Amino acid sequence: MTINPDGTLTVPAATPAGVYPVEYRICEVANPANCDTAIASVTVSPVIDAVADDLSGSPILPSGGATPTVFANDTLNGAAFLPAAVILTIVADGGLTGVTINPDGTLTVPAATPAGSYSVEYRICEVANPPSAIRRSLRSRCRRSSTRSPTTCRARRSCPPAGRRRRCSPTTR
Repeated sequence: MTINPDGTLTVPAATPAGVYPVEYRICEVANPANCDTAIASVTVSPVIDAVADDLSGSPILPSGGATPTVFANDTLNGAAFLPAAVILTIVADGGLTGVTINPDGTLTVPAATPAGSYSVEYRICEVANPPSAIRRSLRSRCRRSSTRSPTTCRARRSCPPAGRRRRCSPTTR
């Protein structure tokens, strides 16, 4: 870490998550012998990187079902993680009443979900560091086929590049 002339600290990119003590010394300009030493504590939070997924190959029928996990290519501080390392919660169901998000990263869509478009927003947080949470949106669209066959839903998610607010758009059809 670097202490800048204005007193701010610069943390290098890719610094592992953790708490880092930074010792520094302050001296009076008019009297350089008048100095004091202090320690600043810097907390680096882990990065949750939610990478785009394409879930369109996994249909959800009118009888209900679950999507594949959204964790397949996501990382926590640069590495794959176990589902038990994060907490998931639905923030807004977007009109998809009864949708749930499971600890394994799958979303359960209830039976008899009407055809239409839905946007479900959920939050993902690290268990060990809840303030590291990010929000993501899941957009779903269910469509009934013209041949009177059951409604088939598919989900697709895309996320913005790393470093931006996570709003993903899975599309269900």
